[in-house]
Amino acid sequence: MITLNTEKGLIRVDSWGDIQDLAGFEENLDPSDHKLKEILGNYTFTEKIRCGLSTCHSPHNKGYIVSTEDGYTTNIGQLCGASYFGVEFNTLSKRFDRFVTESENRATLREFDIDSVQQQVSELKAQEKGANWANSKLSPFKQNKFPTISKALSSMIKTRSNQLIITVKATEQEVEAIEAAQNVTLERPHYVERPVAEIAGLEALYDENDIRELVVIQLESNLNQLRDADINQLGYQDLEKWAKWVREVDSLVSKATQIILFARVFLTRENLKPLDRLGGSYDESSAFTSYIKQLK
Repeated sequence: MITLNTEKGLIRVDSWGDIQDLAGFEENLDPSDHKLKEILGNYTFTEKIRCGLSTCHSPHNKGYIVSTEDGYTTNIGQLCGASYFGVEFNTLSKRFDRFVTESENRATLREFDIDSVQQQVSELKAQEKGANWANSKLSPFKQNKFPTISKALSSMIKTRSNQLIITVKATEQEVEAIEAAQNVTLERPHYVERPVAEIAGLEALYDENDIRELVVIQLESNLNQLRDADINQLGYQDLEKWAKWVREVDSLVSKATQIILFARVFLTRENLKPLDRLGGSYDESSAFTSYIKQLK
């Protein structure tokens, strides 16, 4: 792949023959007889290209197309250029690479279909059992409205386990079996942990799956900021930041869609009913009972 800076802007050239056809191209340029003027382009190939400097001719995969003050053009590698043209080459190559990156990032932002993504985000929020619904229904767990239940769920989330475990009084038969197996004498009553259910869709409560953070902040807020930005006036750092975000948008939308699916599985009466068995205060139990009654 070859990138050239022309009067029409950056262009891509696939054939090395196009470079050899450039005006003044020289495959055997003596660097001691010429002064570097500017960098015209860069290139990357799987097959190695011979350096155009007469004092080098080392084959390399990556390099630059350069011009001299007296009108010649040749190709040189990064190390060759630094060795024979020193600081001047390093300065020009860094400037050119920065220009290419800036131009590509600006093009990425111009080509970004912001209206289409905005529509997708709006639909994710407004659809039945969409992002707005999920955020609203999940908030009681995140706001610790049901302390005993939230504590248990937090432990499950920490271990990435969907298995609900409760502590129950062991039967005498269970205690005797433990004593025999461990050769110990246990106090009565003795309590054991027992798995009682699988809570599906728990991923909806993972910290990294915060549906509000993803949809409202990472998507909606950034879309609004980018829409208000003047792409032509953005500096290098902002261009880099926004181009990176644009390249991640599809995966962010896909992630939001998946979290909504997790929430739909999690937020059902049948799925959450086993959490009743965790106990808690009367007020907590009553509040949770009222909460799951509104679910389907």
